[in-house]
Amino acid sequence: MKDNEHLEKLMDEILQDAPLEQPPHDFTHSVIKRIEEERVAALSYRPIMPKWAIVTIVIVLVILASWGIFGGDLASISEPRYAKLVSLMDSWFSESLPVVKFSNKTVYTVLVIAVMILIQTTALKRLFDRRFTSA
Repeated sequence: MKDNEHLEKLMDEILQDAPLEQPPHDFTHSVIKRIEEERVAALSYRPIMPKWAIVTIVIVLVILASWGIFGGDLASISEPRYAKLVSLMDSWFSESLPVVKFSNKTVYTVLVIAVMILIQTTALKRLFDRRFTSA
């Protein structure tokens, strides 16, 4: 306790001897200006992925898709395997889809969820557009 009192008296003596400093005339203006500059810099658009990464991903996906469609051998394009797959899918859809029955509750639930997602994405896009344009 005595140490704190001693330190307090010492600090009082030091602060009494020190001159009182005044901030520059335009201190508030310069601080606000720097804050606004940093806020604008923070809101600037920066893409999540660079263009080269997107192009690389697209090229890899195209290569993988063509490899899968043309049977693993990119050189032989004479008879692709996808024709057989398409015919199998066509027969599956024509035979199996009429058998599938959805209840009214399921159809209405899917429609309501789709409408809610549409409304939310529209509202959020407007909100983010306003936020980025007003900054």
